[in-house]
Amino acid sequence: MDGSIRILDNGNPEKVNYITDEAVYVSKLKAKRRGHTSYSYDKPQYLLKMFTEDGQENKTEILDMGEGDSWILNGSMADKSMLRNYLPYRIASEIGGSAIAPDSRYCEVLLETEQGLEYQGVYLLMESIARGKNRIDIDKQKEKESYTSYIVRRDRFTNFDVMLDTYGRLNGLSEEWIGVKYPSEAKLTDTQKTFIEEDFSKIEQVIYSKDERVFKAYDRYIDMDSFVDYFLINEFFGNYDSGNHSTYMYKNSGEKLHIGPVWDFDQAMNNYYGDEMENHTLAMQVKPLYDCLTKDARFVDMLKGRYFELRRGALSEEHINDVIDETIKYLTSAREREWYRWS
Repeated sequence: MDGSIRILDNGNPEKVNYITDEAVYVSKLKAKRRGHTSYSYDKPQYLLKMFTEDGQENKTEILDMGEGDSWILNGSMADKSMLRNYLPYRIASEIGGSAIAPDSRYCEVLLETEQGLEYQGVYLLMESIARGKNRIDIDKQKEKESYTSYIVRRDRFTNFDVMLDTYGRLNGLSEEWIGVKYPSEAKLTDTQKTFIEEDFSKIEQVIYSKDERVFKAYDRYIDMDSFVDYFLINEFFGNYDSGNHSTYMYKNSGEKLHIGPVWDFDQAMNNYYGDEMENHTLAMQVKPLYDCLTKDARFVDMLKGRYFELRRGALSEEHINDVIDETIKYLTSAREREWYRWS
């Protein structure tokens, strides 16, 4: 869908924005529906690709979020609270910045049609998962090189990404696939695909090794801090989907594998009707890679130490409740308009 976008924001959360206000951002765009389960919802979600008037990629900041040309309008109907994505993203950003969570802003969307403006409800305007200085800051691909920095995602099979036959899936250690998100399918060379496949497989081979001496070297291959924080954020917010689906990882050339950013909390915090949240058990320790890492005392000790540290700050009960109260106050009557629009 081709169109344009205007963003209105007076910069004062205490004041109301009006449709007659001057826009703070204007751009041409291409938009398409996105999502998996949410694709069938009445309320659509969108991937937005911004362009300049002459058809070039429009890589700019929006509402003080990091520069980029791809954005997401997330408005899942599964989450009646409207808090389940914003809250973990906000807290995770406080813990690890843009490397561990996308930045996001609440907005209300109106669609201009031949009949006039149609109110679409409350959305989160979010950064997409992409390479960039203010997104995932890894080296840019060089097509003539046999190696490359990369971003991958563990998820269901899809025709939109290049799917890899990695050691873990080929040996039944994970039911889901590893797909390449960066470099894009259009730019990824066959040689670089083979490099990513072999590089990621090597990491899996080390972590899943039955040889204790090989396994103990896993910290040479993965960034321990990112794996610890990713575990704790998803466990804390009860995101049972993470680890198997929408699980992003990235690796800069010559460096260790990082996991993140966290993603998709629609069904977190006991919002998955097929599986009640178990308050007395953990979920992440049975997910791919973590099923081995959590058997090592070093990793478990790091989890314990980091958890106690975060519970005194970003994950403290007081801070979580303050963010919830602040967000509800900010949304005010927008919550009522959302419910009125979508019943």
